[in-house]
Parts: sequence; structure tokens; C-alpha cells
Amino acid sequence: MTTIVPRRPVTPFTTPTTSTAPTAPTTSTAIGSATAATVHADAMTSGPLRQAFDASAARSASSVSARVEPDNIGAWNARWDMLDGASKRIDTTYFTVDNDAFGMAFVGHLLKKQRAGVPVRLMFDGMADAPGKSFKLWSRECLNQLVRDGGEVRVYNPIHTRMPLLGGAGGYAQNHDKILVVDGERGITGGRNIGGAYFSDPTDVPTAWRDTDVVIDGVGAAKGLLEAIDAEWNGDHTVASPVGEGLWKESKEVELIGAYVLMDLWLSEPPLSPAKKSALRGSEKARDRLAQSLVERAVARLPAEGVQRTPDPYELKTLDELAKELVSNLELCGSRGRATAMPTRQGVDARIIDRTSARVGAHDDFGQALIATADHAQTRLLIQNPYVVLTKQMLDALERAAARGVQITIVTNSPKSTDSALTQTFFLRDWPEVMARLPGAKLFVFGGERKMHAKVAVADDNVSLVSTYNLDLLSSQINGEVGSLMWSKEVAADVAKSIADDLKDPRNAVVEYTIQRDVKGQAMRLDGKPIVVRGPHSHVDADTMRNYRWAGGVADVARRFIPGLEDMNHDRE
Repeated sequence: MTTIVPRRPVTPFTTPTTSTAPTAPTTSTAIGSATAATVHADAMTSGPLRQAFDASAARSASSVSARVEPDNIGAWNARWDMLDGASKRIDTTYFTVDNDAFGMAFVGHLLKKQRAGVPVRLMFDGMADAPGKSFKLWSRECLNQLVRDGGEVRVYNPIHTRMPLLGGAGGYAQNHDKILVVDGERGITGGRNIGGAYFSDPTDVPTAWRDTDVVIDGVGAAKGLLEAIDAEWNGDHTVASPVGEGLWKESKEVELIGAYVLMDLWLSEPPLSPAKKSALRGSEKARDRLAQSLVERAVARLPAEGVQRTPDPYELKTLDELAKELVSNLELCGSRGRATAMPTRQGVDARIIDRTSARVGAHDDFGQALIATADHAQTRLLIQNPYVVLTKQMLDALERAAARGVQITIVTNSPKSTDSALTQTFFLRDWPEVMARLPGAKLFVFGGERKMHAKVAVADDNVSLVSTYNLDLLSSQINGEVGSLMWSKEVAADVAKSIADDLKDPRNAVVEYTIQRDVKGQAMRLDGKPIVVRGPHSHVDADTMRNYRWAGGVADVARRFIPGLEDMNHDRE
């Protein structure tokens, strides 16, 4: 059923302990499986958690198929294949669409489909249109090309419309949804925007982000995602793009269709052997020759794609730059059609939960669904999120769960991996007290340069969430967000496996943060504060930590004025 509602070795499979006190007993000793002894099978399928799942605000469908996609290349190929197979319509919205080989190829694919008679709608957030980001002003002619060929393009809450609203939340509102729907039947959502950081393999780009999407096949699921797009599409907060003619009259069909062809060729090539990849990584000249060959083949194919004009030198230069970017992504070569990291699961019940932004009323089914899930979990809660700044309501729900004996595991970023200094500042102030309030909880952070961007969760053995929703103030009170809440033992196991795999992957340099506990598992304190055994100071340089200490004072002041983010120490007994 589908519905819209809202550097110490790490040992994730055992309860963490310290030299002075053992941790509290838990109902689960493994991140990959929950202890079922305390929960009968009938309770798992018809008990409080199932009832909470069924009660979530809904637009319904039954028996969809779903595939969790933690692999960057797999997630890109999923989108490419969906676009390739579209025959009726394409509806898509992203926070950002980057002006790189992936973004250009994505828009080029949309243009190809629009010219083939498949209506296209594309929306992206106004922050992505700001100078220095994504399809910024000077790239508008690319979007104008799609519009001239009949496509619809909108910018959500563009910069010039935000200025009069700076005094209110609507002025800051962003459409953080990330959705692709084809033919009203299949869709994909999750944490990834359109850009190389999200789809490059870390073997090629060590700083490539770790993220998670879910591919859903079913009319009901697609309808829910379409309704999430429609909720943000109309109104005076969106502006048709481009905003006018003038500079945006130049044809961009060569660059866009050329970018599509370059990507299609690269994905369809025979996979490179390990020896060939090693040789290419060691020789820039060899990569340049390969890029030139790719451009020549793409130009030769342009007439068959409906482009009759010979590329001019500027256009050839653009294609050359895109090709050089592609040949740096050697793991991507020949990846189309390869086995996916996760299987497709059948008979999945899902809820496409939505939170509209502050610009359109901030209708929030998301927070309610998250708190209800936490309140009815019986054995475990696994939470992976890049930005953890818990509101009082969310922390209270987790505290109630911990009091019931629910094993809570949180995976997030550290100062070394985050791309948001502000949210990390709050996290660094909060995490010891969060752990103190959640007996037996485990906290892991990415300790290297690779950023973690997945927004997923698992409750017990049946419920899982894949979403765009960050555990911070922007997602809970301001931005538009979307996600898929699913009831499926298999999908929950797949999401749990993706988290467990992250903890074991040395490229993520995962570190476990711990506090000192007594024999009953309660936090031990010094001067009223939890005693930290292992935290950011154990793996982050002193200069970085000094900067965060200064910023922490600013965060403490901000808490006085932000509802729901009050200092969590003020009401501690």
C-alpha cells in the first residue's frame, strides 16, 4: 500500500563498553538484526507499530515493488534507465541539478524525450540557481532549450522573490524534494541530487558522497510522488524558467544532446579491465585520448539523434570538458545493466510521506510519522542522517523508546565529514546529552573526508524509511521534504544492511562516540555534564575543534529564539 503522510576499529555488532562501566542491557545486540524474543510474530504484523504505520496520513496503493539503492553508480543507472523507458510523461524535481557531466546529461536526456513526444516537467530550487551553484544564470540557455522544445521548467522560490520575505520562514523556504517519476507508474526518491558528487564511485572520487535512494514501481506510489511535486509546483513561489528571452536565445541542443550521447556511450561501453583502469588512472594523456575518442563518436552520432548542425569550436570544447569528466569516472564505464547492489522486493506496503515547505503552508505529515514510529517501535531504531539536531519532540520520543528497552543506533557526520558547519555545531553541543538520555544507545560518525548524506531509518524488523528529510530545523519547520515509509521485512533488512556496510567500510573511517556509564547503563556525570570517553577530540584536529567551540556560543544564543531547539539541559532532572 502506498500513501503520502510525513580511528579505533568499530564494532557495530556488539554493545559498546568502556573500561569503567558496562553499557546497559539492550533488546538488540546487532545492527543487522533485531532480537525478536520480546515481540511475538503476530504483534509485529498487527501490533502497535503496524497500527501506527496504517494510521499515517495516506494516499494509498497496494503491493508495490521497491529496491533500496545505496550504490552511487547503481542510483545513476536507475535514473538513466527510467528516463530511457519513459513513453508517456516525465515529472521530476530536485533541490539542485549541477552543471557537470551528470547534470548536463540528465537535462539532455529530458530534451531528447521531450523531442520524442514525451512531455517533461522539471523543477529545481532557487538556491540552486544562485551564483556559483548548479544551473546558474549563465546556464539558463540550457533550460531555455528544454522550454523551447515544449518542456515545462520552474524555479522554486527563486532568489529575487525571497528578498521581501526575509523576516519570515517563507523567505528561507527551499524545495528539498528529490523525485523522478516516469509514466505515472515508476519513481525514485531519496537523498541524491543530480551531480557528480552523488553518482561517482569513491574508487574514482574518494570524496564522493554516500547516499541512499529507493526505486519504487507501482501506480499508487507514483501517484503519491506526483502529488508531492504538485504540492510545490503551482503558485507565486515558483517562476517559469527562463525568466525571459534576451541572453537566452542561443541554441544549446549540441551541448545537451551531446552530453546525453556521451553519457549513453560511456554507460554502454564494455567494462574496463582492472589493468586498463589502472593504466588510465596513471596517465592523464591516456585519459585525454580516450575522451577525444568519446567526443568523436558522440559527434558522429548527433545526426541520428536529430542534431543536424555541425558543432562549432565552443561546443566542441564543452563536449571535450564533459568527456574528460566522464573518463575520470572509470567505474561508471560499462556499468549499465550490471547487477544491482540490492534486490527488488515485491509486495511492499509504502507511505509516500510529504512535508510541504513554509512557502505553501508547511503541512507536515513527516514529523508526525517519525515520532509515531519511534513511539511504537519495540526492539530497535536505526537512524542514519547527515545532520542530527534533534528537536525536543524528537528527543522525547527517542527517550521514551529507550526507556522501553529499544536499542537505538545513530549514524551521522563528524566535523571532518560534514558539509554543514552550522548543524555540526549544534550536534557537537548536543551529542553527549543525547547519549545520556538514551541508555544503551550507540552513536557512530563518518570520520574521514567522505560525506554521509543518506536519510534513512529502520524500526524493528518491518518498517524502513528512505527520504530527503534531515533531522534538523530546516527539514522539520521550513523546507519541503519527501520520503517513502515502507512495511516490508526484506526492505527493512536491506536498509539495515546498507547501514551496517557503511560502518564496516574503511573508506568511511567510522568512529564510535561513547560516554561513561555506570553498571546500570546510566550516564556518569562530572559537574553535571556526561563524561565523554571517546568523541570528536579523539580524531579531529585541535584548530577545527577551537572553531567549533567559538561557534557553539552562537548556537547557545540561537536556542533561546528557536522553538523546539531549547537547551536540552534545562529540564534534566
